[in-house]
Amino acid sequence: QTSEVRRGRYATLQCVSIKLEESGVFTVELGQAWKRRGLEGAPHDSIALSFDGVNVLPRVADELLPRVVGDLVSALSGLVIDGERAGQISLEESNLELCLWRPSGFEVELQVIDFGQPPRRVGPVQRLELVELKDAIVRCARNFMRDAGTSVELDRQLRAIEATVLEELSARHPEPWSMEHASTGLSTGLRLRASDSIGRLTSWSKKSRAHLPALLIEGHLEAGGGRADGLVFLELQRLARSAMADGHAFLGKQRVEALQAFEAGLEFVVALRRHHPALATNPYLEALQVRCIDGVASLKEPVPDLAASPVEKAARAPSDQPLIRQGAARRVRLQAKWSATVALGEEGGTIVLAKGSVVVSSAHAVHAFSTAGKTKFRRLATRGVAISSSGFVVCADPSSVTLFGRRRGGAASWQRDHDGVDLGPRLFEADGQAITSLNGRGAVAMNVLTGRELWRFEPTRTQRGFLTAHGARVLLTTDSGSVFGLDAADGQIRFRIRAAAPAVGPAVMVGRRAMAVMSQGDATTLVVCEALGSDGLPAGTLAWSADLTLSHPTPPVATKVRTFVAGLADGKTTVVCLDQQGHVQWQRAVTCDGRTARLVPFESGVIVSDARGVTVRLLPDGQIDWVLGANGDELGQALEPMIIRKLLLVPGPAIRIVEPLTGRVLSELDVGPHLAGYAIDSKFTLYTYTEPGTLQAFMPGTLLSIIEGPG
Repeated sequence: QTSEVRRGRYATLQCVSIKLEESGVFTVELGQAWKRRGLEGAPHDSIALSFDGVNVLPRVADELLPRVVGDLVSALSGLVIDGERAGQISLEESNLELCLWRPSGFEVELQVIDFGQPPRRVGPVQRLELVELKDAIVRCARNFMRDAGTSVELDRQLRAIEATVLEELSARHPEPWSMEHASTGLSTGLRLRASDSIGRLTSWSKKSRAHLPALLIEGHLEAGGGRADGLVFLELQRLARSAMADGHAFLGKQRVEALQAFEAGLEFVVALRRHHPALATNPYLEALQVRCIDGVASLKEPVPDLAASPVEKAARAPSDQPLIRQGAARRVRLQAKWSATVALGEEGGTIVLAKGSVVVSSAHAVHAFSTAGKTKFRRLATRGVAISSSGFVVCADPSSVTLFGRRRGGAASWQRDHDGVDLGPRLFEADGQAITSLNGRGAVAMNVLTGRELWRFEPTRTQRGFLTAHGARVLLTTDSGSVFGLDAADGQIRFRIRAAAPAVGPAVMVGRRAMAVMSQGDATTLVVCEALGSDGLPAGTLAWSADLTLSHPTPPVATKVRTFVAGLADGKTTVVCLDQQGHVQWQRAVTCDGRTARLVPFESGVIVSDARGVTVRLLPDGQIDWVLGANGDELGQALEPMIIRKLLLVPGPAIRIVEPLTGRVLSELDVGPHLAGYAIDSKFTLYTYTEPGTLQAFMPGTLLSIIEGPG
């Protein structure tokens, strides 16, 4: 028997069926105020989960209803169709996680986890039957689709759920597991005990879509007169966060030293990974591990800089001394080394570091300098100039194309007739070939030694193409929605992948795979394919693809087990994390500008920055670790942050050198809002190019201290 009851601003969707006596009536309540605001944009409103009319969700702010309903249906699909034991729904605006656990039979447990500070479980564990959960979520989703519009994917999932016959889940009988840890400190010792008697830990696998429920095992922490019982993972998260922020934590009224908290967290991580190795890739456990490792590293005391000891022969001038390669810098002072005027004759210059040269390149000109700031050469061409990282330059005029190599005196290596098409600005080298863009939409390959054109490729129905090369594979993404994989030797098409949206940038290589972002409006598709072929899979095999509701997507970045992409979702800058199968693990709103945001992976998580210099570090579980604010006017274009020698460089009106573990600013260089490009070499010399034409070099003048890294 089902019924629908409307009360005030909520529409209560409920299902009453054969149930356990203690489970009560489970209802899903979606706010209705979004209807009065109209259907412009994605609807936001409140949500409530009630048992016998009592809401178990506290202070839930306006949530993005399509995402919440989609997560509810996805979690239900895992429990009903895939036979999973766990499900998870994220309420991002409220920082709540709804964790479902199916121990056996048809019973489902619901825990509400507040991941704020302190992390805690909200209320008691609620129990209901799977049939109640299924009927309530399906009815809720159907009514929401009726009001907000039909989603093809959501409708497909609901039809599959409705057609599935519920089957009883057998009980697990794992061997009981427990771990203990005791540490000593200046004041008192910290003791940890955790146990898992129902097999929560071993139920998790790399393919699981719900990550937090497996870690909700019972235990307790003791220190002196302080004690905490309950979900030990959440308590360790609280201690680690407090220790990182304040240098200590409290267990009740008992003070706990920071090192004790970090060691207990690491012991917990090691014990869980030893018990079930697959947990090594669980993002929540990874986040605890990263935070504790960062905390231990921050507690290490500086050691003397032995590299500064007297030597027999005269030391080199400070401007010539490279940054010490061992250890992590604690503070760096940059000082100007030289400045030069760049003559390109047009805007849009970027910096390319070639062998022994610093080159400023634009579409029709390059101006190269030595590392001492002296001009080496300057090339201009009306049909385009292309330069490679090794120093080869191809210049195209209406009637000729010329290649300048590394000959003394700047003489040309060869010159050939040309049909007047545009070339450049990037030049790739592969097996004795120079490969560059053709008319901004195709590709052409020339022999480096002779200049003979080997092949050219121009896709049909294409106005814009993005070229990149990796080994023997040339990748071309187009605005017609295709990803081409070409053989660098002969230009033959080895594979082609089609998408419904145009490409927004070149493909990104991750190992032997290529990632391409296709986007139109707020519909974005991330395509991942085998670019070179591996493990018996031919080149062009689609590894996975993911459809995301993002506009202005960033170039994707990846770690060993995760892929990150950011963009605008309903007006908010959102970072999306996907696993190795392309499933969304989490989405997190950040304060960066989504139109100029760029990503860089770090420690299994990701760092986001924008053209204002706003920077956010996200841990593997999506939690925000630290935030840096803006430092001036916005740059005219988005520049990529980079990590070099364990330091993070954040471009903005002031380039900041940041310690990525803690977010502490080590140095800040004011360059103004006209910064067009920057680069840094192996000696940590920083080069900046500002419009309309100034190239500057800065070197690290002082290292105030060096500490050893972790371990």
